[in-house]
Parts: sequence; C-alpha cells; structure tokens
Amino acid sequence: MKKLVFCLICAFIAVACASTQESGRFALVIGNGKYTELPKLANPANDATDIAAALESLGFTTDLLIDADLNAMEDAVIELGSRLASEPAATGFFYYAGHGVQAEGTNYLIPCDAHIPSESFLKTKALAAQTVLDSIQQAKNELNIVVLDACRDNPFGWSRSGGRGLSVVSAQPPGSIIVYATSTGSVAQDGSGRNGVFTQELLKNLTVPGVEIKDVFNRTGAGVKSVTSGVQIPAVYGQFFDTAYLAGAPPKIGALELSAHGKAISLVLNGKTLSGASEGGGKLSFSDLPSGSGLDMKLTTNYAATPFNLSAFEVPDGGTATLDTSEYRSWLRSSLEAERNAYLSALSEKKTRTTIGVAALVSGAVGAIAAGTLYALGMKAGKDYEVAQDTLSVALARKTIELSGSLFPVAASVGGVGLSLSGVMFLIGPSPTTLRHNVESIDAQIEELKHE
Repeated sequence: MKKLVFCLICAFIAVACASTQESGRFALVIGNGKYTELPKLANPANDATDIAAALESLGFTTDLLIDADLNAMEDAVIELGSRLASEPAATGFFYYAGHGVQAEGTNYLIPCDAHIPSESFLKTKALAAQTVLDSIQQAKNELNIVVLDACRDNPFGWSRSGGRGLSVVSAQPPGSIIVYATSTGSVAQDGSGRNGVFTQELLKNLTVPGVEIKDVFNRTGAGVKSVTSGVQIPAVYGQFFDTAYLAGAPPKIGALELSAHGKAISLVLNGKTLSGASEGGGKLSFSDLPSGSGLDMKLTTNYAATPFNLSAFEVPDGGTATLDTSEYRSWLRSSLEAERNAYLSALSEKKTRTTIGVAALVSGAVGAIAAGTLYALGMKAGKDYEVAQDTLSVALARKTIELSGSLFPVAASVGGVGLSLSGVMFLIGPSPTTLRHNVESIDAQIEELKHE
C-alpha cells in the first residue's frame, strides 16, 4: 500500500512539473544547394545552418537537414508534425532554402538528388509545400511559421505550367504564418555574401527581444525591400491573430512619482538621462520605466554630492510607485542646503566686489579732486609769483602744476576701475535681490521637508 501511495505521489509531481513547463518549440530547417542535376546554389546550406542556430538559441528543438533527399525531407516533416501534435500549445517553425517551383498552382520543394524528367514527376519526386502545411494543420497546435526562401527561377527546361517563383498556397492552416522570400511569381536574389538577401535580413530580426512575430517579418520585409531597392519584396500571409514573441516579450513598464521641492531632478536609467514630467504641486513623474527591482537606475540633481541610487527600489507592473523614503528626503535636503550655501557664497562675493568697487571709486574721486585742487593752487601761485618776479617761486609753482597733471589721470583711472567693478557686480550673474529670494525659497523648501 505504501508503495502504491509513493508511486501516485511521484506521478502527481511529474504531471505538475510538466504542466508548469514552457510550451514546446519545434523546428525543421532544410538547406539544399548541392544539386546533382540542377544548378548548384551557394547560400542555402549557410542559410539553413544560421537559421537553425538562431532557432536553437530561442529554445527550439531543431532538426537541420543539409542537401537532403526526398526520403529525408518527408521523414523530417512527419517527425515535426508528430512533435507538434504532442503539445497543443507548441510553436512550430519550418524553414526551407533551395530550389522551388510551382506547377498548376502547387509549390514544390526540390530534393538535392531529384531526377525529374518532366513536370508530371513532381508529385512523386519533390516535396509539395502543401504536404508540410497539411501536416502541421493536422497537429492542431497553437502557432506554426513556414518560411520559404525558395522563390528562385524555375530550373527545369521542360516547365510548361510552372511560372517564375512560387504561388500562394490554396489552403493555409489556421494559426499559421507563411512567409515567402519574395512576392508571388517573382524571383528571389541568392545573395553575394554568406546568406541570401532574405535570410540575411531575417537573421537580423529573428532573435531581437521584445519584437512580436508578425513585426519580425514586417521588419525583415522592409529590410529586403531597402537592400534590393524594391526589386525584391517578401510576401507574408497570416492566419494567426494572437501575439507571440520568439525572443521574449517586451518588459512590463511602470512609473515613478516623487516630490521635487523645486529641484530639477533627472532620472538616469541604464546610462540614459530621462527628464520627468511636472504633475503640479511640486510633483515630478517618470513614465515608461521597466518594472521590477535591481535596475540600473538613479536620480541626479545639481548640487547633490552623489546620485541617489534606486537599484533597490521596485517599479510596479503597469502602476505608479511613489518615492517618499527618509533616505530620499535626506538626499534632497542635502542638495538644497548645498544650493543655498552656493547662493549665499555668491551673494557674499557680490558684496565684496561692491565694497572694493565703491572704495576704488571713492579713492579715485578723492584723488581727482585733490589733483584738481593742487592744479588750481599751482596756477594761482604761478601768476602771483610772476607778478612779483620771483623766479624761484615760479619754478616751484610750475612743478606743482606738472605733479597735479600727472596725478589726475591716475586718480581718474582708479575711479574708473571702481566704477567698472561696481558695474560688474550687477551685470554678471543674478542680482543680490534674486540671490536673496532664492535663499528664502530654499529655506522654505527645507522647512517643508522637515515636516514631511
């Protein structure tokens, strides 16, 4: 009995664990380039290898076939369908690069060893794309993505009904996205580098986090169109109307609100500086922030000795958090006090410059007056001595006039410097009235902080 209970418990745990696992992801990637009877293609093997690596990095269990024959391709399609059928919530991904043709409205993917003497043999010697679609439709899983980078020109000389490129499938399964490397009836470029043009652009977008699957192919199509100057335009057909993210959904966002108390506060997130929006009442808010804690996030403001670290602060999912901690208030108060001291220092400097300027102005004025008086006295004395014919006194008077004449420019310069210093006092920086007003305003903010 105990053994039976133990087995039941183990079975229950196994089921519970299985139910919590992420839905399965299964992929089949085929790259055919080394054809035995058809023109060889340079890029499909590279394309398939790189796509398989990208899908594996996204958690896909991936089967990779390079230069496969028909049996290998058919077996792999059957295996993909079985895996998808085992998990209704699974995501399937089928990718093919290589020769592909259409005949009587049906698309065929050509195996590397194919010997197809006429169009009638396509049904038995090539893999119909519709077979892949039928297989995944029977699986009835949640999402299937089919990518066909096979829209190259028809390589068969016997082609009658087959046209250039591939045709639109007649029966697209529900919950599927079918992507062609180029538009219906057009030919895709094989590319001159490691990858074909389409796959090159797909690889740029496939593993980008936070990009919804339909937007992955929209971006890819835009890239192909740009690179080829509109010559090649991919086609996307969708029967999937939900949302899916192969590289992870975008992070949830929240907002942060705080009391700024007159300070210009910025938020630095991952090295990028963000400005907040004023909400009135001295409130400041920062929106579109990633939710959670442990973020590289801090606040900065002028006169703060160090930034305020917010790595331990948690931003709620879709909500607004209010920053109102004693640590934040202390940091804000210290920056306000530092700003207040800076204004007081500036006010003191202005007073000092004013005092020096006024002293220089007064000194210059006194010197100018003294020089002028001395000049007047010398002129009067000289005239009196000339009348008295006192040669020595006349010479002394002239020296007095010369001295007063040399002293006057010096005194005038001193006065001018004083006048300039006085003007600098009011022209550079805020006026004393403004500085005193700023100090009073900061005092009020500090007093308000004390009572919070």
